[in-house]
Order: sequence, then C-alpha cells, then structure tokens
Amino acid sequence: MAISICKLRGFLCLVALLSLTACAHFPVTSMYKLRNFNPATTNVDQLRFAVRIPDDSRIEMDSLWLFLGTEHNERAPLHEEYKLEPVHDRRTLNEIERPATKVNVYRVALKDVDRFNRLREKIRLEKSHGADGTLEVKADVCRVTAELPPRIPISTFVNASETSGYVTLLRDVDMLDGVDRETALKLSPICEDL
Repeated sequence: MAISICKLRGFLCLVALLSLTACAHFPVTSMYKLRNFNPATTNVDQLRFAVRIPDDSRIEMDSLWLFLGTEHNERAPLHEEYKLEPVHDRRTLNEIERPATKVNVYRVALKDVDRFNRLREKIRLEKSHGADGTLEVKADVCRVTAELPPRIPISTFVNASETSGYVTLLRDVDMLDGVDRETALKLSPICEDL
C-alpha cells in the first residue's frame, strides 16, 4: 500500500499522509528556505528528494513516485507520474542523518526528464490562468523485522538549485499514528525478499 510522504499544493508545502493533511509536521523554518523553490522552473538535473526512515524499514525497490500536475476549479487538471530513481551521492547529507535511520536520495528517472520538462511547460501556462501546481511523492514501505515496530517515523527533504542543501518537507511523521494494527500491517508489510 503506497503512502503519500510529501504533498505540495500551490507549490507551498503541505504534507499529506494517508490523504490527511499533517501541516504540523512541516517546519515553519522550511517556508523561508523554500521561498525561491518552484518545481515548475527548478533545474531538474539538480532536483533531489531524500527520505529518512528507521533502520528496521525499507522503501520497496522501484516504488517511489513523483506526481506532478495542476488543479483549477474551471480548467481540466494536468496530472502525470514519474518514477524516482536512487542516487548514490552522499554529499550534504550529514545535516539530515540521524542514528538508527537511513537516508535514501532520489531524482527524477533519466528516461522521464524530457517528459517532466514538457509537463512543466504546460504547468507554467496553466498557472498563468490561475491554476495551482501540485507535487506529491508516494512510496511503498516495508519492514525488515518480523515484529511490527510501535512507530515508523518518516522524514522527507528536497534539495534544488534554489535551496542551500536539503530542506525538510516533512519531519518524523509516524506512518502508523492513529491506525489500528491490521491497517499498520498493510501499511508496512514484511519485505518480500526476507
């Protein structure tokens, strides 16, 4: 089951988890750091997403997706999805690494960059007609232990040409908060290759 681990609407950050807005987990300090960031114009070659999860969890291979588009009350929405692929560049991660966690870094898959740029041109046109841009990152998370942990805190970050290092989008949101055990087991099943 995929969870939404970051959602930007109007390109102001709102964080969504299981379709519920969790604005309290978006640091106020990030608003200033993201003041110049715009997914519709940022340099896609430098755009990176980082996800910090506990050591006893893992993001399933090929399960991280970026959804980009627009919403407008009077115009047809645009929506496309893009696979995010891992990047093995560990530079500038020191500030977001924590004990007993791992940080994975992703970029728009190289095969999708041209399509991503074409959609961004359409988004710029739609924004000139009053549309809001939307950006959402979704992932499937599994656990590497048989026992379900009491919590699975997830943090997400963005690094772009307009930012100075990684900026927190979502800080330590427990993906199991407020769900019953059956739902928690579906949200974080045991990894298939274990």
